[in-house]
Amino acid sequence: MVKIARWTQDGAVRTGFVHEGRCLTLPQGTTPQVLFEVGLEATLELAARTVADAPADAPALAEVRLLAPVTPRTVR
Repeated sequence: MVKIARWTQDGAVRTGFVHEGRCLTLPQGTTPQVLFEVGLEATLELAARTVADAPADAPALAEVRLLAPVTPRTVR
């Protein structure tokens, strides 16, 4: 099981999945909003590919600062 997340690492905001305590960055241009729009099946397929291709040095969840997974379009 993976969770969608956004985090800061080394001063940069990253978006991806958290899997087994590791933060796995999504491909360039993929945002949580895109994942919501493409639907569950496509998101799960991307998650499986992301986990399979995860680098050995992917940061641990404890090493990053979590952010809200979605940035609101407007704040009222």
